[in-house]
Amino acid sequence: MKRIFTLFVACLMTISEALPVLTAATVSMIILSPTSSQALPVDRARGRQGARDSRQDGRQTSRARRRGCYALPGGARPFAYGGYHYYRVGPRFYYPYMYMGRTVYIDINVSAGNPMPPPPIGSIDIDIY
Repeated sequence: MKRIFTLFVACLMTISEALPVLTAATVSMIILSPTSSQALPVDRARGRQGARDSRQDGRQTSRARRRGCYALPGGARPFAYGGYHYYRVGPRFYYPYMYMGRTVYIDINVSAGNPMPPPPIGSIDIDIY
């Protein structure tokens, strides 16, 4: 019983020694907390979080990859469709695309025998073959 009482007194002394430190920390938190005029508006806080999320998503999401070449294969003929100018070689269509300061001819997907619209500039990575 005497041992339990001694342990209890030791705990009380430890708490009483820590109390001024805890009180000072609590007071400083109250003093340093922003007032309503200093606080960041909720919509701005959401906007900042949205920007962080989009940057992270941008790093995590990879761009589409396309095959391309610096020169057209032999027998390429000009072909206009849907307002774009392609080059046709047999069943394949190529589109001139600026990539890293050079003109690269990328393979275009075909749907029902006609070429699909080309991807927007800067939206793809190109594997040169």
